[in-house]
Amino acid sequence: MNPSLYIAFFSGILNLSIGIYLLLKNPKSNINRLFLLIVMSIIIFNIGEFFTRLSITAEEALFWGRISYAVLWLCPCFALHFSMIFPRKIIPPRYISIAKYSIICTYVIGLIIYIFFIYTTSSQNILATEWGYRVVLTASSSFIIIWFLIIFGLVIINLAYKFFRGNLYRIEKKQIKIIWTGATLLVVIGFMTNLLPPLLNFKMFPMTSLFTSIFIFFVAYAIIRYKFLSLSPAIIAENILHTMNDLVIIVNEKGDIVNVNNSTLKLLGYEKKELMNYSLNQIVKLPEGEERDGKKVFESKPFEKLYANKVLEDIEVEFVSKAGKTTSMSVSTSAMYDNDRNLDGIVLVARDLTEIKKSLKEKEVLLREIHHRVKNNLQLINSLLDLQSEQIENKDVVEIFRESQNRIKLMASLHEQLYQSKDLAKINFDEYIQDLITNLFHSYKINPDTITLKINARGIFMNVDTTLACSLMINELVSNSLKHAFPSGRKGEVIVDFNLDGDTYKLVVGDNGVGFPEELDFRNTKTLGLQLVNIFVQQLKGNIKLDRTSGTKFIITFEYIRQKKKGL
Repeated sequence: MNPSLYIAFFSGILNLSIGIYLLLKNPKSNINRLFLLIVMSIIIFNIGEFFTRLSITAEEALFWGRISYAVLWLCPCFALHFSMIFPRKIIPPRYISIAKYSIICTYVIGLIIYIFFIYTTSSQNILATEWGYRVVLTASSSFIIIWFLIIFGLVIINLAYKFFRGNLYRIEKKQIKIIWTGATLLVVIGFMTNLLPPLLNFKMFPMTSLFTSIFIFFVAYAIIRYKFLSLSPAIIAENILHTMNDLVIIVNEKGDIVNVNNSTLKLLGYEKKELMNYSLNQIVKLPEGEERDGKKVFESKPFEKLYANKVLEDIEVEFVSKAGKTTSMSVSTSAMYDNDRNLDGIVLVARDLTEIKKSLKEKEVLLREIHHRVKNNLQLINSLLDLQSEQIENKDVVEIFRESQNRIKLMASLHEQLYQSKDLAKINFDEYIQDLITNLFHSYKINPDTITLKINARGIFMNVDTTLACSLMINELVSNSLKHAFPSGRKGEVIVDFNLDGDTYKLVVGDNGVGFPEELDFRNTKTLGLQLVNIFVQQLKGNIKLDRTSGTKFIITFEYIRQKKKGL
């Protein structure tokens, strides 16, 4: 019984089974196809080894020996090709064509060397051993071994480059380590059991066929263990990735792009192989005129804040296409970690803001037009009241009309400020209050040399509702001062002071006139103006107090609610 026959036979069956199994798992995978070609080249060796050992004559053994040595031509060529795409392609775009022609040349040169090997071997290269015939190489036929070593050396160099310089995931580096281990075992055992014994004239049981199966197992394990090729969560995730309308970009722990979906390629105009190993900063920048954490959005250690916050949301950036066109995008991120909680990579999901901004711009124009029309309508109402008041002889009724007109003018001025403002959400209160009180002075025909005005409301920006409430309170309180604080042409000063201290607004409206009557309770009065002031204070959930120390001074405080900002 010759055990080497059984080893060669069962190794071939096992290798074929593993290769077909992986191919059936994912027939479209180029990695699986090339892996099957490597397996087939080794099966050729297993078959040749089996029949060489089984041969009866030296001529028959020579025939099968030549066939088995085809592995030294085919396997390294397939392995080199495999190493270029495993675990993924990282060839720079400018070298794609060079790599393609280099592979073709490798196959052609290898074939020529193999043909030379066939013609330089004869029955004299066949050695009979107790385990059957085997091929012994001579100086003229050993070129094929040199060729094998050169190409396998390139395979090792290529994988080493990917391992140390390829910006691979840790999982991908583990795959390379496993394949290195299997390949090393195969080469070392092959030389020790099949090539060295005949050269050094000593006997050793041939183990190469057995270790071909071990090598195939190592490669298959590396692929299956870390990249399931069936309809697994990884494949499902890949399908979801490429069907999403949003841009999805995956970067490694160094900030280099390692994967993108089809939407990204379509928007930016790149081929996928071009974007691989681009830095994220090469295609992403901040909008013009905006600075955030320096000039770059993502530094060499991407998303420094991500390490602490775990996620970033709604960062507005601009993506730069291959043609140089910029597109405004909203980016959210999340981190990927390995089993040891080390950062493995970052997933970015970006949504095109072009249509959203266009829609918002249209709505903003419409909203400005609404504010403009409301202002015009309020001015029309004011004019009608003005005409009506000319027909009224009762001075008290005319005064009521004038107060109502002042309130209407105030609201019209607010809407005018809104449709002229760059930001519809905030109003510059300083500019607005200047116009408001100037109109009051004009309405009451106040001589600015008699009663002066002092306003301090710089840096105050508020929303529409708060602005309306505050302006109506100021309108009523300043009106009271102008009507009652300075009788008989008395000179004086009206003060409006408005500031934000931390999270608290403080509004002070007062004068240095005759003072507020002691017998009147401003919280419980029949006059509409003070009733409105108390209503608006309650609406703002604030407090109001009266200081009679020098003239009249109303002090109103209420809280400022800050809106949380997202992003960096």
